[in-house]
Amino acid sequence: SDDGAAAAEKAAGSAAAAAAADALGSDGVGALWKVVENASSMGFARPAGDGPLEDEASEEEDEGEMGDDDGGAVGEDEAFASEVRETVLRGVESGHTVDNVALELNSLKFAQDRTFADVVRAVVPALLEPLSAAGQPKKARVGALKKIVARWGELLGRFVQTGGDQDAMLDALEECCEGSAALGEVFEHALHALYDAEADVLSEEAIERWAAAAATSESAEVAQLLAQAQPFLTWLREAESDDEDEDE
Repeated sequence: SDDGAAAAEKAAGSAAAAAAADALGSDGVGALWKVVENASSMGFARPAGDGPLEDEASEEEDEGEMGDDDGGAVGEDEAFASEVRETVLRGVESGHTVDNVALELNSLKFAQDRTFADVVRAVVPALLEPLSAAGQPKKARVGALKKIVARWGELLGRFVQTGGDQDAMLDALEECCEGSAALGEVFEHALHALYDAEADVLSEEAIERWAAAAATSESAEVAQLLAQAQPFLTWLREAESDDEDEDE
């Protein structure tokens, strides 16, 4: 009946109120927390060897992905340099024109969204690679170096557009000479040949920037290259001084 249903509803309400009162603090002060059942709240301890919690695992995965991005960038740089090297060596061996090789390099540059400096950094070691072999007399290496610059200096000129590109070219030259004793012995001649190149790929200002940076380097190899380049640097500064005197 209706009276029985009302009595049952009233009894249920009283029981709920009593349960709520037990969950509160003294004098009914406090708040009732809702307990969400999970492994911990239900009394199950997580074994130590089960691995990180879900949030911790997610963070580690994110960090791993960031590391992969960095490694991927390095891999992409190496892949681009390898493609440039193959293009340049193929052009040299097949006797292609500067225009054709420059066109191929430009295609690689735009396809991979690279800068002029990126291209220059990869072209320099490719051009100097034949000189890195040991056993060739220094005089022969100097002669071959001058021929390379005379033949392919214009190719460098297509991609050396700013002072920053010149700095990149000198960085690449320095790295090549640090990694090869055969190239290190002709470093001064490489500077001179690039400075004299008809394509105007290397300015006195860029050479002086390199010399200033090399003077503060802690690398013994760089210090040796700077010492070797001193006669050329002295000649360059004296020639500039003579030009200033003539202008006055």
